[in-house]
Amino acid sequence: MKLNNRKVICPRTGEKVTQFEAKYGCHVKDFARAEGTTPAAIHMRVMNFGTPYQRRGRPTVCEILTGYSKRFLAEHIDYHYNSIAQKLCTREGQQNVMRMFAHANAVPVEIDGKMFTLEDIVDRWSWLMEEHEEYLTWRYSHTVMLLENKYGKL
Repeated sequence: MKLNNRKVICPRTGEKVTQFEAKYGCHVKDFARAEGTTPAAIHMRVMNFGTPYQRRGRPTVCEILTGYSKRFLAEHIDYHYNSIAQKLCTREGQQNVMRMFAHANAVPVEIDGKMFTLEDIVDRWSWLMEEHEEYLTWRYSHTVMLLENKYGKL
């Protein structure tokens, strides 16, 4: 079944393109290939959330606590994904994850000969993509919350 197959004239180029391509600037197949998913999943994002840049309806507990997904933390803290998920089930475990995150964020990581901290690396499994219009608002409010938890009211 083909979804959204009607062609429209692109205002920038004047060529016939799909509605998705005219609205978001790239073909749905290219977008899906870059995300590692299917075009049908991208169309479902548009139907459910109104934009292909939002992966989930709301952030997970791990993203609320640390700003990063469990998969991202597991990869960069050298813990197993399931152990992080298990720790997040209890309050003490959540504090442990926060401590591990703080330690990992303070220690620079070498990638392709350059040194980065976790803040410099993009989480490609986050609930919002960087292209989403509310990404900076969410990231900024989350950073302020973490700083207030660490240093008190700003």
